[in-house]
Amino acid sequence: MAREETRNGRRQAQRVEALTSLAGGLAHQFNELLTTVIGYAEIAHEEAGENRALREAIEHIITAGQRASTLTHQLMAVGRQGTRRPATLDLNQCIATLQTVLQQVFRSDIRIVTSQQADLGKVSADRAQIEEAITHLVANACDAVPAGGTVTLETRNLELTEAPGEGCAPGSYVMVAVSDNGPGMDEDACARIFEPWFGARPGGRGGLALAAVHGIVEQNGGTITVVSAPNRGTTFRIYFPRAAAPAGAATAIDTLATLPAARPQPEPSRVVAPPQATSRGVLPVLLVDDDASVRRLTAEILRRQNYKVFEACDGSSALSLLKNNKLKVDLLITDLNMPGMSGYEVGKLVQQISPGTRVLFISGYPVAAQFTGAGFGAVNLLLKPFTVRDFLQKIDEVLGSSFVMTAESA
Repeated sequence: MAREETRNGRRQAQRVEALTSLAGGLAHQFNELLTTVIGYAEIAHEEAGENRALREAIEHIITAGQRASTLTHQLMAVGRQGTRRPATLDLNQCIATLQTVLQQVFRSDIRIVTSQQADLGKVSADRAQIEEAITHLVANACDAVPAGGTVTLETRNLELTEAPGEGCAPGSYVMVAVSDNGPGMDEDACARIFEPWFGARPGGRGGLALAAVHGIVEQNGGTITVVSAPNRGTTFRIYFPRAAAPAGAATAIDTLATLPAARPQPEPSRVVAPPQATSRGVLPVLLVDDDASVRRLTAEILRRQNYKVFEACDGSSALSLLKNNKLKVDLLITDLNMPGMSGYEVGKLVQQISPGTRVLFISGYPVAAQFTGAGFGAVNLLLKPFTVRDFLQKIDEVLGSSFVMTAESA
């Protein structure tokens, strides 16, 4: 029996692994498409002028694009591709900060209570991601319980002589559990609960939320389990290796990060008109992107702001354009992930041809951690999908920064 359970566990792990790989690839493709959809919709919104009906229709498109952007964020979490900024965290403080907000956000007929160990150990994880995972689990529990039900958040230090999950080892762990007294799930539902779009509970969340939680936990070095039975409620337990916090180190959780959209709701459009044309004069900009639709969009935005734009579909074309026309450009905007020559390589070579050029990298992949490690500041990176305002503000930041790409930094 134990051997059969092990085989079933491995098959389940392989199935989830295949789905996470697919999810990560899809997220990148959607980020490219959403950049174009949201960008052109914002341009159309500006051009609609006083036509109220047309402006409202376009606002619905933008709002839908923003909600789709939230889904790509979840897909990246499922594929363990989210941008991770690890810090030493106190999960008790994390839960204490979230608790009041969660009680206000979710159903008022449900009690959210905590049971926290006082001397809880620290963990090394990304605060925003862990808050997102806990919020998704609480939302899932709230969907499951009837009126008057209870959702419990528990923390404990554990010394485990057996690994809590695949890929983990015995040792010191910090556990955070989210339990509910809802109808529970059968064995088959428990086995598939972390699969994307698997809807296990009547009226439950399904979708990507729990698959995203699974991806977030594993990306942060932990593991997650679920225990449930019909009419017995459900408990999700997350295990993180206990971190040895340096003496006197400040906790990473001092304020509440922006609460993730755990329960997507239609909301009023937040369309903001792009800034008016810049008064800098005509600045030459070299734009390099292998995605034609994104390149056309960004070129259109730049030209509307009085920039002089030179376009190239890849690194080789960009370098030929500069050399053949003896161009000097103030700004290079390049996609990071392109066939043949990466954005890093393009930036290095453009800098040699046109010294003093500022560089803005854009990417549909969450590369912030690697980017910072390569010696670049966050000011020089913009992730897709982005809005027109995001794009223009980032350009202002890059042109105003002291960072100039050099051969050493590339």
